[in-house]
Amino acid sequence: MTKSFQSNLISQVKAQEERKLIDKLRDIGLGQYIELPQIAVMGDTSSGKSSLLSALSGVSFPSSDQLTTRCPTQLVLSRASTFSGTVRLVRFRSNGGTDEEGETDTGEEGEKLTHLDDVPCAITKLTQKLIDEGQYISDDQIVIEMSGPDMPNLTLTDLPGLVRTVGDHEDRSIIARVRQMINRYM
Repeated sequence: MTKSFQSNLISQVKAQEERKLIDKLRDIGLGQYIELPQIAVMGDTSSGKSSLLSALSGVSFPSSDQLTTRCPTQLVLSRASTFSGTVRLVRFRSNGGTDEEGETDTGEEGEKLTHLDDVPCAITKLTQKLIDEGQYISDDQIVIEMSGPDMPNLTLTDLPGLVRTVGDHEDRSIIARVRQMINRYM
Protein backbone atom coordinates (compact mmCIF):
# COMPACT_ATOMS: atom_id res chain seq x y z
CA MET A 1 0.00 0.00 0.00
CA THR A 2 1.34 3.41 -0.90
CA LYS A 3 1.59 6.11 1.69
CA SER A 4 -0.84 8.43 -0.17
CA PHE A 5 -3.41 5.62 -0.50
CA GLN A 6 -3.17 4.90 3.24
CA SER A 7 -3.50 8.59 4.04
CA ASN A 8 -6.54 8.92 1.77
CA LEU A 9 -8.18 5.85 3.32
CA ILE A 10 -7.60 7.15 6.85
CA SER A 11 -9.07 10.54 5.85
CA GLN A 12 -12.20 8.87 4.45
CA VAL A 13 -12.74 6.79 7.59
CA LYS A 14 -12.22 9.86 9.77
CA ALA A 15 -14.72 11.87 7.71
CA GLN A 16 -17.35 9.12 8.06
CA GLU A 17 -16.83 8.96 11.83
CA GLU A 18 -17.09 12.76 12.12
CA ARG A 19 -20.31 12.76 10.08
CA LYS A 20 -21.86 10.05 12.28
CA LEU A 21 -20.93 12.05 15.38
CA ILE A 22 -22.51 15.20 13.95
CA ASP A 23 -25.70 13.25 13.12
CA LYS A 24 -25.84 11.88 16.70
CA LEU A 25 -25.33 15.36 18.16
CA ARG A 26 -28.15 16.66 15.97
CA ASP A 27 -30.39 13.75 17.06
CA ILE A 28 -30.06 14.66 20.74
CA GLY A 29 -30.92 18.31 20.06
CA LEU A 30 -27.46 19.80 20.52
CA GLY A 31 -27.85 21.75 17.28
CA GLN A 32 -29.99 24.20 19.23
CA TYR A 33 -26.96 25.20 21.31
CA ILE A 34 -24.04 24.92 18.91
CA GLU A 35 -23.83 25.30 15.15
CA LEU A 36 -23.56 21.94 13.41
CA PRO A 37 -22.81 21.73 9.67
CA GLN A 38 -25.88 21.02 7.56
CA ILE A 39 -27.62 21.64 4.26
CA ALA A 40 -31.15 22.91 4.79
CA VAL A 41 -33.50 24.14 2.07
CA MET A 42 -35.54 27.24 2.86
CA GLY A 43 -37.97 29.30 0.80
CA ASP A 44 -41.59 30.20 0.23
CA THR A 45 -44.37 27.64 0.43
CA SER A 46 -44.63 25.58 -2.78
CA SER A 47 -41.45 27.08 -4.24
CA GLY A 48 -39.90 23.69 -5.10
CA LYS A 49 -37.76 23.02 -2.02
CA SER A 50 -38.71 19.34 -1.82
CA SER A 51 -38.17 18.93 -5.58
CA LEU A 52 -34.69 20.41 -5.24
CA LEU A 53 -33.84 17.94 -2.46
CA SER A 54 -35.21 15.08 -4.57
CA ALA A 55 -32.96 16.14 -7.45
CA LEU A 56 -29.90 16.40 -5.17
CA SER A 57 -30.45 13.12 -3.32
CA GLY A 58 -32.31 10.87 -5.75
CA VAL A 59 -34.94 10.32 -3.04
CA SER A 60 -38.57 11.19 -3.84
CA PHE A 61 -40.56 13.34 -1.45
CA PRO A 62 -44.38 13.41 -1.40
CA SER A 63 -45.80 15.89 -3.86
CA SER A 64 -49.33 17.15 -3.65
CA ASP A 65 -51.17 20.45 -3.43
CA GLN A 66 -52.75 19.28 -0.18
CA LEU A 67 -49.62 17.85 1.46
CA THR A 68 -46.84 20.33 2.03
CA THR A 69 -43.83 20.05 4.30
CA ARG A 70 -45.24 20.66 7.79
CA CYS A 71 -42.19 19.84 9.88
CA PRO A 72 -38.44 19.58 9.37
CA THR A 73 -37.67 16.45 7.36
CA GLN A 74 -34.08 15.27 7.67
CA LEU A 75 -32.63 12.89 5.11
CA VAL A 76 -29.46 11.12 6.29
CA LEU A 77 -27.81 9.19 3.45
CA SER A 78 -24.70 7.02 3.60
CA ARG A 79 -22.91 4.55 1.38
CA ALA A 80 -23.13 0.82 2.20
CA SER A 81 -23.02 -2.45 0.28
CA THR A 82 -26.77 -3.16 0.66
CA PHE A 83 -29.87 -1.02 1.03
CA SER A 84 -31.35 -0.37 4.45
CA GLY A 85 -33.49 2.40 5.79
CA THR A 86 -35.70 3.62 8.60
CA VAL A 87 -38.03 6.53 9.14
CA ARG A 88 -38.97 7.87 12.56
CA LEU A 89 -40.58 10.85 14.21
CA VAL A 90 -38.39 12.77 16.64
CA ARG A 91 -40.49 14.86 19.00
CA PHE A 92 -39.18 18.35 19.70
CA ARG A 93 -39.12 19.52 23.31
CA SER A 94 -38.88 23.24 24.01
CA ASN A 95 -36.00 22.62 26.43
CA GLY A 96 -33.86 21.56 23.47
CA GLY A 97 -33.95 17.80 23.82
CA THR A 98 -35.86 15.34 21.69
CA ASP A 99 -38.05 12.32 22.29
CA GLU A 100 -37.87 9.62 19.62
CA GLU A 101 -41.09 7.97 18.67
CA GLY A 102 -41.59 5.04 16.35
CA GLU A 103 -44.53 4.49 14.06
CA THR A 104 -46.38 2.43 16.64
CA ASP A 105 -47.16 2.82 20.31
CA THR A 106 -44.91 -0.13 21.15
CA GLY A 107 -41.83 2.05 21.26
CA GLU A 108 -40.30 0.57 18.10
CA GLU A 109 -37.30 2.40 16.66
CA GLY A 110 -39.28 3.46 13.61
CA GLU A 111 -40.60 2.04 10.40
CA LYS A 112 -38.21 -0.03 8.30
CA LEU A 113 -37.92 0.95 4.66
CA THR A 114 -37.45 -1.93 2.22
CA HIS A 115 -37.19 0.15 -0.96
CA LEU A 116 -36.28 3.69 -1.89
CA ASP A 117 -39.84 4.04 -3.25
CA ASP A 118 -41.22 3.61 0.31
CA VAL A 119 -40.02 7.07 1.38
CA PRO A 120 -42.94 9.24 0.10
CA CYS A 121 -45.55 6.98 1.74
CA ALA A 122 -43.62 6.89 5.04
CA ILE A 123 -43.33 10.70 5.10
CA THR A 124 -47.03 11.03 4.25
CA LYS A 125 -48.02 8.70 7.13
CA LEU A 126 -46.01 10.65 9.71
CA THR A 127 -47.21 13.98 8.33
CA GLN A 128 -50.80 12.74 8.55
CA LYS A 129 -50.13 11.73 12.16
CA LEU A 130 -49.14 15.34 12.94
CA ILE A 131 -52.23 16.65 11.13
CA ASP A 132 -54.43 14.22 13.11
CA GLU A 133 -52.89 15.67 16.29
CA GLY A 134 -54.02 19.12 15.15
CA GLN A 135 -50.57 20.37 14.18
CA TYR A 136 -50.59 22.47 11.00
CA ILE A 137 -46.89 23.24 11.50
CA SER A 138 -44.75 21.20 13.89
CA ASP A 139 -41.28 21.49 15.40
CA ASP A 140 -41.17 17.68 15.51
CA GLN A 141 -38.83 16.19 12.92
CA ILE A 142 -39.20 13.33 10.48
CA VAL A 143 -35.83 11.59 10.19
CA ILE A 144 -35.17 9.27 7.26
CA GLU A 145 -31.92 7.30 7.43
CA MET A 146 -30.91 5.29 4.39
CA SER A 147 -27.78 3.57 3.23
CA GLY A 148 -26.99 1.75 0.02
CA PRO A 149 -24.43 1.24 -2.72
CA ASP A 150 -25.63 4.24 -4.75
CA MET A 151 -26.17 6.62 -1.82
CA PRO A 152 -23.94 9.62 -1.24
CA ASN A 153 -22.68 10.49 2.24
CA LEU A 154 -24.99 13.44 2.71
CA THR A 155 -27.45 14.94 5.20
CA LEU A 156 -30.18 17.26 3.92
CA THR A 157 -33.09 18.95 5.70
CA ASP A 158 -36.37 20.02 4.10
CA LEU A 159 -38.13 22.80 6.02
CA PRO A 160 -41.70 24.09 5.88
CA GLY A 161 -42.14 26.99 3.49
CA LEU A 162 -42.30 30.57 4.62
CA VAL A 163 -45.91 31.62 5.12
CA ARG A 164 -46.59 35.17 3.92
CA THR A 165 -50.34 35.38 4.55
CA VAL A 166 -53.06 33.26 6.13
CA GLY A 167 -56.75 32.95 5.43
CA ASP A 168 -59.47 34.61 7.50
CA HIS A 169 -59.98 31.54 9.68
CA GLU A 170 -56.33 30.45 9.95
CA ASP A 171 -54.01 31.01 12.87
CA ARG A 172 -51.75 34.04 12.23
CA SER A 173 -49.13 32.65 14.64
CA ILE A 174 -48.13 30.16 11.92
CA ILE A 175 -46.20 32.95 10.15
CA ALA A 176 -43.98 33.59 13.17
CA ARG A 177 -43.65 29.89 14.08
CA VAL A 178 -42.29 28.99 10.65
CA ARG A 179 -39.83 31.90 10.74
CA GLN A 180 -38.60 30.84 14.20
CA MET A 181 -38.17 27.27 13.00
CA ILE A 182 -36.19 28.37 9.94
CA ASN A 183 -34.01 30.63 12.08
CA ARG A 184 -32.99 27.59 14.16
CA TYR A 185 -31.53 26.04 11.01
CA MET A 186 -29.55 29.11 9.94
